Amino acid sequence: LHAAWTMAGVDAQMVVADASIAPPIALQALSQVHHKPRGRGVTRFAALLRGIPAIIARQRPDVLFCAGNTYTALAVALKLTLGPACPPIVVK
Repeated sequence: LHAAWTMAGVDAQMVVADASIAPPIALQALSQVHHKPRGRGVTRFAALLRGIPAIIARQRPDVLFCAGNTYTALAVALKLTLGPACPPIVVK
């Protein structure tokens, strides 16, 4: 999706929760990759919840897209944490 959005002229950036599972070619194509620490379960969730608000504050995205069910709980936690400062979230 990121490649298609970029080709369509959308300034899309990606937060990668675990670069070890992302295809290297996809990572090379990104202008900016925000890679959060790897971990498992609650550790990864906590690391993402600590790190993503700073990225949102710095990048000020128009919308957040959650590409899968795995991170839907994180999207809800971000909304609760950021309140009105949270951009709209679209979840697949």
